[in-house]
Amino acid sequence: MLENKYTRFFLLEPHFKKRLIWLCLLVVFIGLEVYAGRFLSRRQEQLKERKVFVEKMARLEKEFLAGKKREARRQDRGEDFLLQGISEQQGVPLALINDDIYNEGDMIHDYRVSQIEPNAVVLKNEASMTEKHLYLYANEVR
Repeated sequence: MLENKYTRFFLLEPHFKKRLIWLCLLVVFIGLEVYAGRFLSRRQEQLKERKVFVEKMARLEKEFLAGKKREARRQDRGEDFLLQGISEQQGVPLALINDDIYNEGDMIHDYRVSQIEPNAVVLKNEASMTEKHLYLYANEVR
């Protein structure tokens, strides 16, 4: 009963009602500001990563189109595959894997690049009949 009396007092008294509304608005605006700040900081990090990727991809595409092959460097690595980007140059899909550009049909160790999709690359090992799927955004091998 006492609780209802205080509730009625805060909701019926005009100056308390205004203060309560202002307090609610203040809490909402502070929450929105915190959310917007977190969103903007994540977006800035994504834009920095994208800028680095675009610069690297442009440089590697120029090297690829100029015919510079880096086969020796490709052979020195282990079997950890990191899909860093997918692009298309003159209608040919290209995949940036471990800082090297590959076409469909290229070999990476014992695996052949069998398919380049917009967000994934499929690698097939013809000797052991296994497949690896590299996903662009998850950076994981399945």
